[in-house]
Amino acid sequence: MSVSIENEEYMMQQAQATGGRTKLGIDDVISDDSGLLKLMEVGSWKSVTRLAARLIASSTDNPLKILQYKLCRVISLTKTKMYKNANDEITAIGDFNDPVNCFEHYSGLFPGRKGTMVPFSMRIMKADLAYLSNPTEQQSLDPLYSLLSLCRRKIDRFKLDLAAKDKMEAINVTPTIEDNNTIAEEITQQNTEETISIWLSRYRRIVLLLSSHHIEQKEYPSALHHLIDLVSSFPPSSSPSPSPQQYLQISALSALGRTYLQVGCVVAAKVVFSDIEELLANPSSNIDVLLNRGYMHLAMDEYTQAITSFDDVLKIDPSHIAASNNRSICMLYTCNLSKAISSLEDLLQRDPEHNLDESLISNLCTLYDLASDKSSDKKKSVMALVARFAPD
Repeated sequence: MSVSIENEEYMMQQAQATGGRTKLGIDDVISDDSGLLKLMEVGSWKSVTRLAARLIASSTDNPLKILQYKLCRVISLTKTKMYKNANDEITAIGDFNDPVNCFEHYSGLFPGRKGTMVPFSMRIMKADLAYLSNPTEQQSLDPLYSLLSLCRRKIDRFKLDLAAKDKMEAINVTPTIEDNNTIAEEITQQNTEETISIWLSRYRRIVLLLSSHHIEQKEYPSALHHLIDLVSSFPPSSSPSPSPQQYLQISALSALGRTYLQVGCVVAAKVVFSDIEELLANPSSNIDVLLNRGYMHLAMDEYTQAITSFDDVLKIDPSHIAASNNRSICMLYTCNLSKAISSLEDLLQRDPEHNLDESLISNLCTLYDLASDKSSDKKKSVMALVARFAPD
């Protein structure tokens, strides 16, 4: 079975094009927040590390900005797997609740603001780095679990505050600091519901991290426990109209159903996927639903039907990596190796800068090996594209 010559020649031309790497570097952007964001968008993480350091040096009069730039450095160092350097960056900040890291210490700059200036994402990164640095260590997930516990306590506390506020309003009583310092503080801010929403968002983010790490370690019961807990954190949806909350709920349910499929619980996955479709007025236009249908067909060895579902995804998003990868696998299982190869090559040809993905490259190189014993030249051309276009 032959590989598409047109696609192969195109990839070779791109790999050998003059000018070397085309992605942005630190000298290609303005040295400000917009330049930093642009580098992060294209995955130029080494340049992000350097530009963030440059911005830190020029922001000595704004401690909040410095901490935000340090977070960018921690993210970029983590992305490039420089975990020790990322940990060192966080350690240099010191105690997150130390006065020097709090708004009160800079009352002239931030009048009326209280608490730590360190972004909560920095706490998550610090906890996650404990796992990333040593994923086989038994206690490596403990920091994430500690953060999860903190989020639960905060959510429970603010829900009690909200209930107390409702009760006091019902009997027409205005709380004071003398009545209850904690309740009065939150009520006077009039943002308890918004605060609960913020902590719920943090909680869900940590649950997803823990679930993904447990799945990586093949600890599926723990992952399922967290995903079920995550799904239960969403209130019942009464409207089929799409909303940001509903999109999050569908993503959580999809993660739960797909994990069921990984452990062979097809019936449980089918129930979850059915629940998702009932949430939507037009489920056949939702990418998550179409992917779920494809995964279900794939789990039941219904490869032709799976290809149809993944095709439906690609009609909506022609560059969808997961749909493209899984469709090519199904094509392989239906004894259509040449089409499996050409479908991935077509994706790379359309937009190599944005469609280069580690799993896609791995699958394509594996398919090359299956197609021919002399696959090294084809794989070299792909690796050259990776060198030129792939993020750091």
